[in-house]
Amino acid sequence: MSKYIERSLEPLILKVAKHFPALVITGARQTGKSTLIKHLFPDADYVTFDSLNIRNYAKDDPIGFLSEYTGTLILDEIQEVPELLSYVKMEIDKNRKLGRFIITGSQQFSLMEGVQESLAGRAAILELSTFSCTEIKSKIKKLKWHELCYRGFYPEIWTNKGIDIELWYSSYIKTFIDRDIKKHLKEQNLYNYGRFIELLAVRTTQELNISSLAKELGLDQKTIQTWISFLIRSQIVFLLPPFYKNLGKRVTKKPKLYFYDTGLVASLTRHRDAELVRNGPISGAFYENLVISELMKQNMAEAKRKNFFYFRENNGLEIDLLIDDPVSPLALEIKSTMTPSLADVNNLLKFIDLSPNQFKAYLVCPSLEKQSFKGVKVINHLGMWFD
Repeated sequence: MSKYIERSLEPLILKVAKHFPALVITGARQTGKSTLIKHLFPDADYVTFDSLNIRNYAKDDPIGFLSEYTGTLILDEIQEVPELLSYVKMEIDKNRKLGRFIITGSQQFSLMEGVQESLAGRAAILELSTFSCTEIKSKIKKLKWHELCYRGFYPEIWTNKGIDIELWYSSYIKTFIDRDIKKHLKEQNLYNYGRFIELLAVRTTQELNISSLAKELGLDQKTIQTWISFLIRSQIVFLLPPFYKNLGKRVTKKPKLYFYDTGLVASLTRHRDAELVRNGPISGAFYENLVISELMKQNMAEAKRKNFFYFRENNGLEIDLLIDDPVSPLALEIKSTMTPSLADVNNLLKFIDLSPNQFKAYLVCPSLEKQSFKGVKVINHLGMWFD
């Protein structure tokens, strides 16, 4: 049995459980929700709706099912029995004991409908991502950035030493489409959806162009928007909005798309090993996705979240990431080069001129050498994450 790995979200979970009758933990499949909750609440009654018998019992007699449990109750994979949430609401209204229900669910796009309808004001909602680098710090210190991108951060990849990474990801993608997506699509669109996810992976870190995707797949734009919403709510991808506060109308206003996990990107884009990630045509996108998704995961574990943006003017001036923190706002350029130069910080210098005394600028890259260019410090990605 593998050793339990502590999650950054744990302190926030324990805090929230003391303030709400119910706590809902969402996240993509296989992010470790069940393991985490059973570890944090070892004395709670545990029910998983992966069991057909339990699922049928909860559907056929929800009041009888819930009446069997008087203490803290973990309801795992609640999306399998979403109708139970209205009865959970009734139980909470009768007894608002704090931390009474701990609920997990993977299909956020169906789960959240029930939560919003039934548990508004009664439940706190938290998101669990795949492992962040801070959570597996001891395991990754000796790995190169492209090795991290290829492996990705799903817990099974790091806790199962004999795992076939390529086979695991291909199975994961098939399961996601068959179990989470299939029920929402017409049969003829299943192939298109698989192709759609592959096209998004090739475009990771790029501006989201709905019309281009629709044209390539032969579908209407509304369908593409709906399909993207499935991936966002399932926490497979996220959108980085553009920043244009106080900077006029010269800026791009389309969001950029990123994957929460680079291992999925590697699998979907047929990068069969880490060297292909480093030397392939989208190596820069891999590295940018790695850095930004890690910072996003760290942000998800914070009670007071920072706002993330990117910046691009119509004339081509672009900054990969702006962290709009009221205390310490940051502007980051992200480059996969081991040999940074003055040219790599030119956009940062121009952006600073547009917003003087507002953002502190850094160039993030794999280089370990301490250096700076015209006041812009170069920082290794590990230093960005851990320091």
